[in-house]
Amino acid sequence: MADQEDASLDRRAFLRRGLTTAGGIATGAALAGETAAAAMPGPVPTPSPGHALPYRLGVLAVEADLAGLDSVRGHLERMRRIAIKAAQGGLGPFEVSELDLEFYYQKSKIQLVAGGTAVADLHLLDGTFTQLGLGLPPPNPHAVELELLDCTTSTLGLTTISVITTANAAAAIADVDKALHEVSSTLRETRAFARVYTQLGN
Repeated sequence: MADQEDASLDRRAFLRRGLTTAGGIATGAALAGETAAAAMPGPVPTPSPGHALPYRLGVLAVEADLAGLDSVRGHLERMRRIAIKAAQGGLGPFEVSELDLEFYYQKSKIQLVAGGTAVADLHLLDGTFTQLGLGLPPPNPHAVELELLDCTTSTLGLTTISVITTANAAAAIADVDKALHEVSSTLRETRAFARVYTQLGN
């Protein structure tokens, strides 16, 4: 029976995150003292240093991570459309200023999403963690690691870009495309992770 469980777990070492025993997840000492989300039904144990989140809280973390990544991708796509329009030229000063203002607004929304995506006071997209240990459903003692992407504008390379000139806009397209590729790739991987992880409790 134990051999069958181990084999099943090996098959679930999805996306190269690897399995490890609970208590051995490198989530960082910053997990110490963090409290569980108030929205969770029933009592949820407080994570301790180096330990994985309980499964129910882990599911919420995966869902929040997906929602945050999808939101960031949407803002990046809007930034790309703005930059393409600005790069084409032929616009008056007022139109250019409006586009640049909207471009800046989308950047600010990305920063808000990065700083506001959290579960149980654990911020998922602001670079606080690069990985998050997630426990499997009891009584399984194992855990998996969810890879997290820093979606702050500085890490994505968006801090200084603008569309105030056609040259700026052309350069911005390349920078936004790079960020969009990274976020979209992470989103695809996290969706694959979520399909397996969330089904484990069924």
